[in-house]
Amino acid sequence: MRLTEAAQRLLPEARAVLVAVERARRIAPDVPVELVDAPTRARLERVRAGQLDAAFGRGVDEVTDLELIPLWHGGQAGKLTAD
Repeated sequence: MRLTEAAQRLLPEARAVLVAVERARRIAPDVPVELVDAPTRARLERVRAGQLDAAFGRGVDEVTDLELIPLWHGGQAGKLTAD
């Protein structure tokens, strides 16, 4: 089986997400980790509403009411928390 061109482009990102989930599960094994498929702004709203404890996001330059913690440089991802 061969991946399509689109799948080949997506594969590194999908692997990075899975690595992050596994890392989170090792750090806090008693805390459930749920992947939520939603646009960044929708996830931010769910954090604000208390429906999510934290979220990973890309392309978030400035958020005044949530704490933004950069997780790595060179990419565009960070962890957003309601604290």
